[in-house]
Amino acid sequence: MACRRRIGHQRHHDPGHDAGSCRKQVRRPPLAGAAVERHIRELRQNLQTDYARVNPLPDAVTALGKIAGWFEDYNENHPHSGLRMRFPREFIRAQTQ
Repeated sequence: MACRRRIGHQRHHDPGHDAGSCRKQVRRPPLAGAAVERHIRELRQNLQTDYARVNPLPDAVTALGKIAGWFEDYNENHPHSGLRMRFPREFIRAQTQ
């Protein structure tokens, strides 16, 4: 009952769980969320194959120091098939003009 008053929804009954706890039901992300997740997965794969594997990275500090440059290159010099082989920033500039 306290859960309903506190967050405005019914608590899911779990006999093995503390009766005073509140849990929200996890929902599947909307389609836009799935597209974002796919883009992030592809970005991570591209960063690994195009940048991290071809650069010497002796430690995490070195890798962190190079990431900003990799993102800059990825957005300015890396054509994307989903953007009709344009660079992300080029695509954004064309949309805002």
